Amino acid sequence: MLVALWNKHVVLEINTKSQVETKENIMDNLTPGKAIRKFCVNCAGNSLMVKNCGGDKLLNKDEGNNGVCYFYKFRMGKGRPSVKLIRKMCIECTGKSYNIIANCPSTDCPLYKYRFGKNPNYQKTEG
Repeated sequence: MLVALWNKHVVLEINTKSQVETKENIMDNLTPGKAIRKFCVNCAGNSLMVKNCGGDKLLNKDEGNNGVCYFYKFRMGKGRPSVKLIRKMCIECTGKSYNIIANCPSTDCPLYKYRFGKNPNYQKTEG
């Protein structure tokens, strides 16, 4: 038996007898590039608007041209962005408040796990 779930631009077809893929599992599997792409889709509204984005709106898209977006170059999910770039966006998003970044309430943000400028998918190995 297949069930289709609709969750903000993501349609999953799952077998009800198998493990259900939750929103948290989807967010955990995002690479920095995929996280940026998802952030851009959320910011712009849809994939077509991301493609046509001029890169001149840094957050608050409705307030007009207010700065160059840090993610413009990576908006289409291509390239290999640095997690430091995500940190830079988080600093901008929180009004340059480092305390808010540490206690960020936006746990559903695709950039959330990269907000410290480190990739939690990589662990330091001794040797």
